[in-house]
Amino acid sequence: MKTKQKQTSKLFAALLVATLVLSLFAPMAMATVATSTPTPTPTPTLAPVTSGDVKVTGYTVLDAAGNEIQKVQPGQKCQIVISLLDERYGTGTGKRMPAGTDTGTYANVKITSTTSFTPPSLGDIRLTTIAGKDMSDGLKYGIIFNDITYLGGSNTLSFDLSYADQSVPLVNLSQAISQCSASGSSGNSSIKPSVMVQDSNYGKPQVAAGETFTLNLTSYNTSKSTGISNVTTTLTLPETLTLAGGSNSVMTANVAAGGSFTNAFQLMAQPSAATGIANITVQYTFYSATGEEQLTASQMITVSIVQPDRFSFSSMEVPDEIFTGEENTISLGFVNKGKGILYNVSAEISGNLKNPGQTQYLGNLQPGAEGSVDFVIAGESAGTVSGTITLTYEDIAGNQTTQTKEYSVTVTEMTGMDESFPGGEVMPGMDPVEPKPAGMPVWGWAIIIVVVVVGAVVAIKIVKKRKAQKELRELEEEDEDN
Repeated sequence: MKTKQKQTSKLFAALLVATLVLSLFAPMAMATVATSTPTPTPTPTLAPVTSGDVKVTGYTVLDAAGNEIQKVQPGQKCQIVISLLDERYGTGTGKRMPAGTDTGTYANVKITSTTSFTPPSLGDIRLTTIAGKDMSDGLKYGIIFNDITYLGGSNTLSFDLSYADQSVPLVNLSQAISQCSASGSSGNSSIKPSVMVQDSNYGKPQVAAGETFTLNLTSYNTSKSTGISNVTTTLTLPETLTLAGGSNSVMTANVAAGGSFTNAFQLMAQPSAATGIANITVQYTFYSATGEEQLTASQMITVSIVQPDRFSFSSMEVPDEIFTGEENTISLGFVNKGKGILYNVSAEISGNLKNPGQTQYLGNLQPGAEGSVDFVIAGESAGTVSGTITLTYEDIAGNQTTQTKEYSVTVTEMTGMDESFPGGEVMPGMDPVEPKPAGMPVWGWAIIIVVVVVGAVVAIKIVKKRKAQKELRELEEEDEDN
């Protein structure tokens, strides 16, 4: 009997020890480390283009052999070299030609004084090497008019000057050429007639790659006394242009002295054509009304081609909610779906931010390439943080384009306390943890188990005691019967 009591006591002690061990190893809260995103360093941008003048700083008149001459008679061919200073370019303005740009394709010169000078033949308008692309006082270069003929009358040479950069306006420049004699007549019968381009247009400043357009070409007979006949006008197209219909040659029967005529050509810019200037050669063959000699003339005109802008935003990641004093990140994705490079891509964020005016320089974006930009935002008070992200970029001609994307984030006031963390504090940058449902702690379950076991042991003892008492009574009754 005593042995059984000892075993019961040992069992009770073991259960009590197990309960204590379980209470000591209760689950502990895990600490979470919050990370922050560094604020991007703003990148400076070039200063905007400022106003300035284009000036003729000098000129020289040369003969066919390259010797300087002092007098040019009507009907005489010569070479005129004009020096220019464009104050709209240079270090002081922040406007520069793109690196590696060929001057001859970047600038476009077209003679407008057609009654005094014949435009040069194909390839006879050249631009000299630029003397320093980043000169502080402006862009310096020269224009060479080769094989130009003085027609008599006024000695003023007028021409239009424009650049591939459409943000720099076209200017008309004039220079009196003192070596050209004001005497004489452009209608001198000894001067052979010629045909020149009076005007060329296609109804818009630029033609998009892949676009079909009509080139209207107006030409005129330079002779004031002699008519011409059987005039054939032929276009020689570069690789970037092709015929969209019809022919590249048109016949005009007769043109009176000083008369003009217009031809229309259906053309298309190749879809793969890069942004830039396409040079078209216009060739004329004709006969003088006074003879059987076939005469020729040629001239170059230009068409400005631009690749369509296919820049677009691809994605935007904005947090649903931030707390006061908390920092978070907005991420904006973008893609260049066009066939031309986008240059000098930059991004700026604006709005009611704690840290507005963040800017980032993203470099150049190749055709088909993707990119993204991240900005750090923070809310100082409950409400809404909103604004725009602006992306700016340039095409090959320097034309600048901007696109914007709006954002909006809800800012919630920080409550300050939460039972989910030691001490009840809500950690900045972390979402409040929902409290766990109320339940029995481990030590409570241990006590219940001990009580149940003890109760069971006591019950067993009572049952055994009563059984023993019953057996004893039965034995006593048997003894009395005997």
